[in-house]
Amino acid sequence: WKDLPERISKETGHSVYTYWRYGHGHSSPAEKPFTCESDVEILHTLLTQNKITNPIIYAHSCGSVVGLYYAAKYPVEKIVMTAGYLKYDQAMIDSLNRLRERLEAGGMPELSYVHENVDDMFYPWYKRCTTSSFDTEDIYNQALKIKCPVYNIRYDDDPYSSKYQAQLLREAIPQIQMTILPGSLHTVHKRKPELIINLLKWIFVIIFLNTINNS
Repeated sequence: WKDLPERISKETGHSVYTYWRYGHGHSSPAEKPFTCESDVEILHTLLTQNKITNPIIYAHSCGSVVGLYYAAKYPVEKIVMTAGYLKYDQAMIDSLNRLRERLEAGGMPELSYVHENVDDMFYPWYKRCTTSSFDTEDIYNQALKIKCPVYNIRYDDDPYSSKYQAQLLREAIPQIQMTILPGSLHTVHKRKPELIINLLKWIFVIIFLNTINNS
């Protein structure tokens, strides 16, 4: 995330809460295999402890699945996603295999700057993503329950979030608004942070105006 959370807070005037998922950053490895349900309950606990209700959730890639699951179960003001998806298709699995090869060849030293134990971060996630375990979690049907506004920003030829994923999102969430950028990249938040910040500014203005109109 680098300085994006701080920039969002500074430029919108709103509080931003970020957290390390199990095995990420300096957090301890998960004691049990990851599931969407378990991550949703962790997020709900964190929000409840901080007395946050009806949040705006901003999530990237795999985190977007957790965000969608959360919105299907708990009240959410809006969801903003970058490179969101609903399933692991073969194109995504092929990209993940190439990522594993890069990692094992020593081609991703930057991960060690962020994650205390890169193996604890990468391999549980990789194993889950490249096996059938993800398919048993019916994320598409969960997404059908979502009523709040949803925004997704993605690159046109994202190797981890294909055009097929964009089609699935539109089918499951008719109210979704999609911004598609030219290119074959994945990390929108790193390369286009100003786009995300401007979208969030616009969202906060709309919420403010709606609050005035309803008061």
